[in-house]
Amino acid sequence: MNKWILGVSVILFLLTSCSKDNDEGTPQSDDIMNGGAELKFSSDVLSSIVVDVDPTRSSTRAPLSSFENNSQIGIYGIPGVDGGKNESCNLRDCKFESDFQKYLFNGRYTYVSGYDELQSEFQATYPSRANPALYLYGYYPYTDKAEYREIAGASQWAVPWQLDTDNMANTIDYLYTGEKFVRYSEWGLNPITLEFQHAFGRVDFKFYTTSMAVLNKNYTVESVTITCISGKKGWMAIANGSMSFTTEQFTSTYKVVDGSVAWNIPGEPAARFMFPHTQTLIKEVTCVMRSGAGEVKKYTIYDQYSGYTIPVRQGEITNMNVKFLPKDASISSAVDVNSWDSNTTIDKDVKL
Repeated sequence: MNKWILGVSVILFLLTSCSKDNDEGTPQSDDIMNGGAELKFSSDVLSSIVVDVDPTRSSTRAPLSSFENNSQIGIYGIPGVDGGKNESCNLRDCKFESDFQKYLFNGRYTYVSGYDELQSEFQATYPSRANPALYLYGYYPYTDKAEYREIAGASQWAVPWQLDTDNMANTIDYLYTGEKFVRYSEWGLNPITLEFQHAFGRVDFKFYTTSMAVLNKNYTVESVTITCISGKKGWMAIANGSMSFTTEQFTSTYKVVDGSVAWNIPGEPAARFMFPHTQTLIKEVTCVMRSGAGEVKKYTIYDQYSGYTIPVRQGEITNMNVKFLPKDASISSAVDVNSWDSNTTIDKDVKL
């Protein structure tokens, strides 16, 4: 695939709009008029950040070292001055396209498998070679519907988000980078690596049994349903991942692809839900089971009167380990709350 490389000229006021610390009497170099060095973005990301949302893959939402092929990322770039204060160089004060570096006003970049750099139709540059710096903000997935609007009490640039409540497996993992101050003196011509963070919190369900009687009946999980108070859709701030939405009660279902019940220890996550991390209250969790003989039943895994809550925290996973037992087995449950790295774990026994 050819890389698009187009020469560009950068209008002078794009630099000066966010360069208040530059001496007005200082002569501008030819480099500013001719444009700065080319700006490139690495196709690699931190392996602990991006997760796969393709429900047909065995590695669904497992850590990746890059985006899925043809994934599109949006990038904003605001000219700044290396060493200056740059008070107005942020996504709150820059309201118009003229405030941004050329081709970095919601620039669309694509990850193409086999290339070390993200691809774009246009070639963005640093503001100059004399004193170049940029404030960069990235988000995923790209949309042309970004708006300057109020999010969490502050006016700023934001993009719409929406849950797929009919099948949570199709819900997109919305990501943002936060602000990244990039100096040409530090990066040179090396591709810039963007570090993404999750806007949502996740709840994963793992199913297993320690009973031969249950195992021999060949149970499978067909779906998991959560009833909660949260938001179905809203806006995500590009600067910090803050979300705005209207709170309501609704149910969402994850249609399980591989619902086999593991033996002895929790298996791979069979159902994965994502919700806004603020104002989300999970009220009930149920699952539909099918026995090898074809008998279908619905079981309650959790309700709001269970004596504990299922936490939903930004950038964290709550693992819910569900153990199926015969009807005459005793019930016990435990909650272990940890960080994203070691996960939040809730153990729950369900009598079949």
